[in-house]
Amino acid sequence: MGENWISEWRVIPVGGIPFGGYRLYRAMKAAGAPGCIAWKIDRDGEYERRHLAWGGVDYGYWPVPTVPGHICVFNPNSVEHAVHQASGLGWLNEDVASCTYRPDVESDLVIGLRIWHEVLHCMLGSGAPDEMTTTPGFVAFLEQRFGEDDPWVVQFRLNPPAYGHATDYQKEFYAYLTATHFPNEAAKPAHRVPLRYLVRDLLDAILARIRHTPVQKS
Repeated sequence: MGENWISEWRVIPVGGIPFGGYRLYRAMKAAGAPGCIAWKIDRDGEYERRHLAWGGVDYGYWPVPTVPGHICVFNPNSVEHAVHQASGLGWLNEDVASCTYRPDVESDLVIGLRIWHEVLHCMLGSGAPDEMTTTPGFVAFLEQRFGEDDPWVVQFRLNPPAYGHATDYQKEFYAYLTATHFPNEAAKPAHRVPLRYLVRDLLDAILARIRHTPVQKS
C-alpha cells in the first residue's frame, strides 16, 4: 500500500437509499473535499455482501464495491445490511469503501465527512485519517490558518482528545491531510459544478433567508 491519488470517485446508493447527485454535491462541498476530484453517483455500480468479523468483533454484513474508486452508501438499519460497531470501512488494497447513512437524522456534513474519511484511507493507504488528535503537524496547521491565539485553536491544542469526534476539526484535519500529502493534485482546477445544482443552491439560500426574515408590522 502507498499513496494513490484517485481523481474520480463513484458513489453507489445501496438499497434504494435517497442519495442522488445533488445530495452528493452538497455533502462533499460541506466536507471540504477538493473540487478537483469528480464525485459521481453510480446506481449500477457493482458490489457484494460481505460478512465482516475480526479481532473478536462482528461488524455484520457490509456492501463492498467490486471495482476500485467506488464507495457504497447504505442505511445500517436495513434488513439486508444490519451493520454495527462502525460507520465506515475502507479496503485499502482494493481502493473501495462503504459508509452508513441515516438520511432522516444525519446532515450533509456528517455523510460528506464520512465518505471523505474513507476515501482518504484508501488514497493514503494508511490509518492517518484516524489520527487527528495525535498528529502534531495538525496543530501547527490550525495555528497558521486561524492564528495561535484563536480560542478555537487554543482549546484543541490544550486537549485534543476532547475533540476527537468534532466535525469542525475533522473537516480541517482532512484539509490538512490533503494539503500535506497531495499538494499538487489538490491545487488543480475544480470540476465545473452542474448549473442546475448552483440554481438549487441559490433557491435554497433565498428560501432560507425568507424563512428567517422577521415580519414587519404595519
